[in-house]
Amino acid sequence: MKEKLLDSSCRANEVALNPSLLPHGNGYLLATRLDAIDPCHCNVAMKAEVWQYWGRDRIRLDETDKEFQPTGRCLELTDAQDPRLFRVGSAVWMAFCRAWKQWVVAVNFNHHFERWGEPLTPHYEQNAYLMGRADKNWTWIDGTKDTLDCIYLWQPFTVARFDENGCCLERWQNPHLDLSWPWGRIDGGSPSVLLPSGERFSVFHSHLGEPRTYYMGGIYHEPEWPYRPIRLLGQPLLCGTQRFTRWPLMETSQRCAVVFPCGLVAEPNRLLVSYGVDDCQCAIAEFNYNELNEYANHP
Repeated sequence: MKEKLLDSSCRANEVALNPSLLPHGNGYLLATRLDAIDPCHCNVAMKAEVWQYWGRDRIRLDETDKEFQPTGRCLELTDAQDPRLFRVGSAVWMAFCRAWKQWVVAVNFNHHFERWGEPLTPHYEQNAYLMGRADKNWTWIDGTKDTLDCIYLWQPFTVARFDENGCCLERWQNPHLDLSWPWGRIDGGSPSVLLPSGERFSVFHSHLGEPRTYYMGGIYHEPEWPYRPIRLLGQPLLCGTQRFTRWPLMETSQRCAVVFPCGLVAEPNRLLVSYGVDDCQCAIAEFNYNELNEYANHP
């Protein structure tokens, strides 16, 4: 595994995290969540001045070259978190979280690279009897023909299909699939991509302990609807190690050893995974497919 930490061009009081990646032209599209942080004085029990969220979450979508260096063409979307990029037909879409709900938006490219579509939220409120509990970390399916497909929940395994207006067209659930993972509950991660082998693959996050240690796992599944899981990797691809500190002087934190995957690109000879590290740094890991098989060679 090779890792590249991405150099962020944020302002001094901002951090970039949770990157998503998609091939685009001779390079990539890179979507990152931007959080603003400002110093504030905590209550006397803490006896320290710490850094806290300031509440201006937004997403920046950058065009990059093959080395992940921005070309200067970018878009920003306010009040948005945790982007995931995927394609439907030839169109680029981005899923994101807003008010703990999942939204999607089309990216309309022109020669100025300057326009979003109209953000919409899949109407799962109207379809709650079909969908079950809400979850903000859906696994979107990259490369569908004309529908917005997602794995809505891994446990119980639930998939949903939406039209481009966000209306649920179809739902499928199998509560009997055994998706036990020794490193915690399987939560959302990257969109699912088609591998050169013909299988689909996605990465996810889980966590254990308090304060939490996060783990990045992987799962193979069928290439077509309903995208049934085939097998889990036998061990985590990465685990959190608390390499960076986002909150200076803060003695404890719920999220201090984080790997949070949001992007996945399957190239002919390598798999790229983009992820956030400790909620304050963006990184991209490269795996070759023989190496990936080594993680899978476990019952």
